[in-house]
Amino acid sequence: MPHGSELKFGTTTFSVRGLSIVICASGVSGADRQSLKTACERIGAVLLKEWRDDATHMVAPQVSWTPKILTALAAPIPIVNMAWVQAVGERTTPIQPLPDVGESRFTPALPPAGSKLPAGVH
Repeated sequence: MPHGSELKFGTTTFSVRGLSIVICASGVSGADRQSLKTACERIGAVLLKEWRDDATHMVAPQVSWTPKILTALAAPIPIVNMAWVQAVGERTTPIQPLPDVGESRFTPALPPAGSKLPAGVH
């Protein structure tokens, strides 16, 4: 049923709401960026070129201290790797829940121990 449809059961009315997935990416370029774009198109997600406040997920192969990653941490929105987007596309029906962003297989690689934050970030 399309977003905004209403279902009536007796005297109770339910509204159908769709979930928008809005993805911002950091550190994804070249063939990986094209793969992400294709995967987003397949699942109906919006892929942003720059950060916007309506971003729902950050996709990164590894966590690095970029402005986008720091903004995602402050937002807070989940930071996942490409495997999460692919797992969303592997669902067999749209009513299946989204994959759990907390699963370790969806966690981007962490920066090396001792990595420093950018100047001015404490």
